[in-house]
Amino acid sequence: FVALEQPDGRYLVRDNAFFVERAPNGRLLITSLDPSLPTPVVRYDSGDQLELCYVGAMTFLHGIDRADNAFNFIGNLIDLKTVRQLVAVGLQQTDALVEVQLSTDVAGRDELLVRVLTDNFSHYARETQSVNDAVLQQLLGHAEIKEALDKQAGTVRVELHPAAAATLSGRNKHQSIIDL
Repeated sequence: FVALEQPDGRYLVRDNAFFVERAPNGRLLITSLDPSLPTPVVRYDSGDQLELCYVGAMTFLHGIDRADNAFNFIGNLIDLKTVRQLVAVGLQQTDALVEVQLSTDVAGRDELLVRVLTDNFSHYARETQSVNDAVLQQLLGHAEIKEALDKQAGTVRVELHPAAAATLSGRNKHQSIIDL
């Protein structure tokens, strides 16, 4: 473990074992200080974006997020941010909380389920089908997603859920991309 989670949600870096730095693009670079490793770990790019903060001699990581939240759907890389933006347009909102669930059907086609998580679930529940249709229309306007249907290589579905139904990891963090 590079850092230990603190009660306030920040992570205290084990600076006796690791040197961490933030690259100009905001990504976490890790160097192991353990001289006994057969292969030294020097400026390893973890794939995470974050903020560093210093309190006295202690270094904390916070605001940790994946730098690349792209997923593969029928061979196309699709960024989760793009999906969130398309869902937000379909909901007529500025942002949206989503989960992307990837699976394969019995015929071997990719299945993409976009779970829209909202605190306004009761508001949308009366219009679930029209909301799902509006979001689906936005998603299918994206060339890499539409290609799945054009080639009959995949399916796309949208489901509306209350925000409390979010899928959480073992560390109680929201899982944005779920690969079944």
